[in-house]
Amino acid sequence: MPAPRLVKTSVGEVPCRVVGEGPAVLAVHGLLVDSRLWDGVAAELAESARLVLPDLPLGAHKTPVPDRTRLDPGRIATALVEILDAHEIDTAVLVGNDTGAGLAQVAAAAHPERFVGLVLTSGDAFKHFPPAILKPLQPLSHIPGLTRLLVAGFAKPRFLSQPGALNFLCRHPVDRALVASWMAPALTNKEILDDMTAFFRRVRPTYTMAAAEKLRNYPHPAVIAWSKGDRLFPRRDAERLVETIPRARLKWIEDSLAFSPLDQPAQVAQAIRGVLAEVAEDAVTR
Repeated sequence: MPAPRLVKTSVGEVPCRVVGEGPAVLAVHGLLVDSRLWDGVAAELAESARLVLPDLPLGAHKTPVPDRTRLDPGRIATALVEILDAHEIDTAVLVGNDTGAGLAQVAAAAHPERFVGLVLTSGDAFKHFPPAILKPLQPLSHIPGLTRLLVAGFAKPRFLSQPGALNFLCRHPVDRALVASWMAPALTNKEILDDMTAFFRRVRPTYTMAAAEKLRNYPHPAVIAWSKGDRLFPRRDAERLVETIPRARLKWIEDSLAFSPLDQPAQVAQAIRGVLAEVAEDAVTR
């Protein structure tokens, strides 16, 4: 994978990698991970698409942001447009997972002229921003040390890298070194932990509900590529997204939990190819 390039955005400098050649795809990760979530998908698409892979300041970032008061979903969505500008990309297909799916909805709703296709894998939507399992932790995040305990919990194998009843994210094993590298910044650098906590406190359903209303007029193709076995993000949200976005269709990702880019990169890549094909058809008929 190529070395990242630092891009100046409204929320600070964001490392970005670009993989492959072809029409642009911007892939958005969620809390406590980085763009390596998408490496398997990028490998599948490298010969047919140009994947832009930012490491957003959501808890696995290496350098604290200059002003964490700016860490909110709206400004992160603006940063996604600024990342396109920095790479001189006029339009892209926008892809999101987990928290990144919520951010992708906010960005696509605000900038439909830039994001001409949308792929939403299992993630936040409607009133589930954050998901129900994390919502009680928001008011408790003001208790000193609580968010660090949360991160330390996710670092334990049974919660992410090792499949089992307590793992809501991955059906298949995940490299423990990768998980450890995701959790290390927040566990070893208080400023990174404070960045993540600041963003987490500002996550509100008002963002995704407002985005959903705007997406009723979204004119571009979309695929809701939801994990069929997801135990974290409700199946009904996937169905509601299809009902809300005029050109959306539903694709169930088989044998996967919430982190489908890790569990089933080939199936996620297939969903992205489908939207890219529709975007190309739109360009011909425009």
